[in-house]
Amino acid sequence: MTYSAKKIFSFIDITDEEDNQAYNIADSTPSAEDELITEQNLSQLLRYIKELKPHYQEVIQLRYFQEFSYQEIAEQLGEPLNNVKIKLLRAKKLLAEIIENKR
Repeated sequence: MTYSAKKIFSFIDITDEEDNQAYNIADSTPSAEDELITEQNLSQLLRYIKELKPHYQEVIQLRYFQEFSYQEIAEQLGEPLNNVKIKLLRAKKLLAEIIENKR
């Protein structure tokens, strides 16, 4: 083994402590419980959204569930871009109020 090869291998050697730290990193895969909580939260959020007026429900649906851009929403609804931005802002504010009142 040449000097440079030894240097490379010693560079990638890890200590036992580093190995233990890597081993102890939490698994980021959602557990069944995490998925259930997410599903319940989404279900609750959808119920709150249904309390909004239909035109607010529509912009929330297009923006956050179908991931349309503001411009795409404006084209879909046949409305000016600024109207869409204002409608989304109002929808989010009303939704926040609904959520706050349910707590």
